[in-house]
Amino acid sequence: MPTRKSKTASIPGPAARLPIYNYPTVPEEAERHRNAKVSPLTRRELKTDFRAVWQIAGKNWGDNIYRHLLCELKLGSVTNFPWYLCVEELAAVKNAPGKTFNPRENWEKVAEQVGKSGIYFYSNSGPDTEVPRAVFDKIMKCFGERFIGFNEGEWDGAYLGRIVVKGVMPLSRNRSRKEACRHYLDWLKNTYDKHQNRILSMSSMGFGPHYAGELGARILGFEASQFLPCDTVRMSFCRGACKQYDLLLNVCPSVFSYKGAHCFKCYPKDGQPQSALLDFWLAGPEHGASVGLLKRLWWLAYMNGANILGLECAYFPSNAVSELDAQGALPFDDPITDRMVMSRFTPLGWLQWEAIQTARKHPMRGVPHIPVALMLPFEHGWHAQPTYYHDKWFPHPYLHDFKNDRNLYVWGNIPYNNGDWQIDKFFRWVYPGSNLSFTAPTRDERGIVTPTPFGDSFDVILANADDNAIAKYQALVLLGGHNIDGDKALRDRLLSFVKSGGLVIADVGQWEKLPAETKKLGASRLAGIFSYGKGRLVLVQAPHWDSGARDEATLNSVRAEIGPILQSFSLIETGERPIHSVVNVTDKPDELIITLCNPSQALAWEGTVTVKGASIRECEEWLAFGEAAVKDGALKCGVPPNDVRVFKIRTEKPFLKLKHTDIPWKRLGYGAPEWETPVDRRFYGPAIVAAVEERRNLEADE
Repeated sequence: MPTRKSKTASIPGPAARLPIYNYPTVPEEAERHRNAKVSPLTRRELKTDFRAVWQIAGKNWGDNIYRHLLCELKLGSVTNFPWYLCVEELAAVKNAPGKTFNPRENWEKVAEQVGKSGIYFYSNSGPDTEVPRAVFDKIMKCFGERFIGFNEGEWDGAYLGRIVVKGVMPLSRNRSRKEACRHYLDWLKNTYDKHQNRILSMSSMGFGPHYAGELGARILGFEASQFLPCDTVRMSFCRGACKQYDLLLNVCPSVFSYKGAHCFKCYPKDGQPQSALLDFWLAGPEHGASVGLLKRLWWLAYMNGANILGLECAYFPSNAVSELDAQGALPFDDPITDRMVMSRFTPLGWLQWEAIQTARKHPMRGVPHIPVALMLPFEHGWHAQPTYYHDKWFPHPYLHDFKNDRNLYVWGNIPYNNGDWQIDKFFRWVYPGSNLSFTAPTRDERGIVTPTPFGDSFDVILANADDNAIAKYQALVLLGGHNIDGDKALRDRLLSFVKSGGLVIADVGQWEKLPAETKKLGASRLAGIFSYGKGRLVLVQAPHWDSGARDEATLNSVRAEIGPILQSFSLIETGERPIHSVVNVTDKPDELIITLCNPSQALAWEGTVTVKGASIRECEEWLAFGEAAVKDGALKCGVPPNDVRVFKIRTEKPFLKLKHTDIPWKRLGYGAPEWETPVDRRFYGPAIVAAVEERRNLEADE
């Protein structure tokens, strides 16, 4: 966290900056998608801005309890459909999941019944699986546009772990990054072709979302928690990719983590303990991602604009280890009632239920304020990696030298260069502790969601981002092995951004020859500030900020110069105590929505939130329990350990310079109900129909 002021000449004040970009991503308005082979998923297609996911395993698909949960209890309006249910001859399908599973003879009838309520579907699949065209046509005939696509479930991680590290395809560690990127894109394109190019991307590595967007995925997303890199870092990648490729966002907080799988088993078989192994995962309520972490991830995803969101599973107890993915097989006899269903909820079931109900009360979440884009080379192949990892139960390909902080790779086996170290150490700086995620010494989950001393203010975009993508930010920071002098197209886009009033931070290893029109405004030992048009260009004199050096003296000095510049773009201040903050803006210049997430599992956070340049007039608690109060123009509030709070505040006077006013939120689907289809009286008993209609009437009155 920056503590001392820079000696660099001052940059322009907020009044001279580009206005804040506050328009949501609208895929159908993007030029890039007008001639797309497969159209992107849109709010117009979803008929709303947000849909909740309730996942159903293949064993339970079509069972009465799940039809009730989806169609009547209204917990979610998106679920997964096992595509292989409609395959008559499974042996004819290469590597079809569930080969021992007997397809339901009446799957089309069940699908038709469930689909009457307007549920949307996706289907999990694997990179080696090929979906025959006839099967795809059958799915589309049954579900139509409500079939979102095949879930690209962490295929980027599968590529690194299986193809590269385990050597399924022998790939030299001496290959160039361009060759590595081309190989990955070719491999991923082949998997997309095998799934008819109707893809819902669910990445696990940082680089995944951008390349999925490059190949035409319909929606971008990632699986949170799990046994994966820092979620704060991965959100910055995915959020930036959604803006660069004009796509919606999908997030799935997973019950899996380093500690196993968080689930609830009430009928252990043959005297099995609650902590029985599931394959190689420890499974039980004391394992996996904590309830607090999953709650934090759910709300961070929602406030970051997730359009499709839901916990992975474990809403109900399961009666056997092998039925974890089935999410429970408790006996439910007709007639099923809301009380009967909700009485079986696990803590995760209640978490999901309460989060969805609260989110539905507050659909006008605006858009996250992300003023700074981190531009990486197109072929970077970087993802966050652990500082130290070694565990005999969970061996990992990146066994790391903790003392010397070496043996890190891009593209699975290409050793870091100085540009990669610049990316890595930048994230360690702005998201402190991000390198501790999924590592042995920190099983307290501290590295999964990190503090944000600069606010969560950074998106990742790639060097091929066009002018429209770049214009969504107020500042750009170049990280990694760029060669601006050798890339005229990128150079022109950057100069156009600066000329219009933007700020670009680069170093002499990336950009040596500045235009003759630039005017030097000031300099220090490590950085110079230049004007160009209406904007500014900051040039650091140390190539890659000297990030690859073991002695970080120069790097720390650069951070002291650049830190105040980055800090100046945030809208709020939260004090010295560590907290994760996300700020959302709407089209009102006196309104902010503030999300505070406490990364600590032991210490409550208490502090004061102030708005730069304005006094807070009033506060509305979206997700809180009376811990907040407005005093002396500031917000006094608290956040319990391992928890999250959301506040909507209004200031005494307008203070935000916004790019868009009078945004047509309603036309874009904000606030539109997930459910518009009337209850099917032929499918459900009259008592359930009456209860649902009564609940709808009460909601309408409210």
